[in-house]
Amino acid sequence: PFAGLAQLVEHPPCKRKVFGSIPKAGTRDQALGRLAGGPTMVHICASICCPELPVAYAVQSVWTAGGYVTSSVLYKGAGPGSHWHVHDARLTGFSPSATAPPTPAGVVRHIAQGSLVSPYISFTTSFAVARQYALVGVGGVASSASPGYVYEVDVSQMGVPFTFVNPLERLIAGSNGRYCHEHNGTGALLAEIAAGMLSWSAAMQSGMQYVTPTVTPELRALVFAVRDAEVLSDRSVPAAAIFRRHNVS
Repeated sequence: PFAGLAQLVEHPPCKRKVFGSIPKAGTRDQALGRLAGGPTMVHICASICCPELPVAYAVQSVWTAGGYVTSSVLYKGAGPGSHWHVHDARLTGFSPSATAPPTPAGVVRHIAQGSLVSPYISFTTSFAVARQYALVGVGGVASSASPGYVYEVDVSQMGVPFTFVNPLERLIAGSNGRYCHEHNGTGALLAEIAAGMLSWSAAMQSGMQYVTPTVTPELRALVFAVRDAEVLSDRSVPAAAIFRRHNVS
């Protein structure tokens, strides 16, 4: 029910579970036709953690000031009627909707509270997650006549240095001595938050009483970021780095 809102704010209070697909093994390297430039590291993705890929499939990592982005490609979904559906980012590039100092509070607003004006742009390392966002927008459900779009971004073409924001690191840095992942619910609470539920199962407390858990905006942001394999940028992404756009329906 909130999928249309998702295309305005990028992070809906809930999201339909849509099982997507990922590019076939080798697609990234074939599409890029080269290895990304600059300091790199190659990781081998074992089939136990990525069963869709062969054991020997190499996924390249590109260094940013926030750490390694373990992929030379990032993705962004745009549902029908959304901003990046109406405006072709292959021509304009991606730009944040606002300029403001990037702060942990801004990360929380962007991810957990659906800020319409944000200094961040969301990307994901997962094609399937981007496809979820692309299947429904403010203009309705994606179809063959009006497909959603999944953009692919070549990290190596963004210029050096280009700093991505790891939202988990930013949330931890802004926790001010608290645990940003703290909660008083059961282990099932995380699944309930990730599913977009707005009420949560009561949990036993030390006084042997059941209490509805307290969920902070920081915890919601943390869970959503992990769920969406999210990477943020607080800078514009040039059009030259956007090398493909998929139609999905």
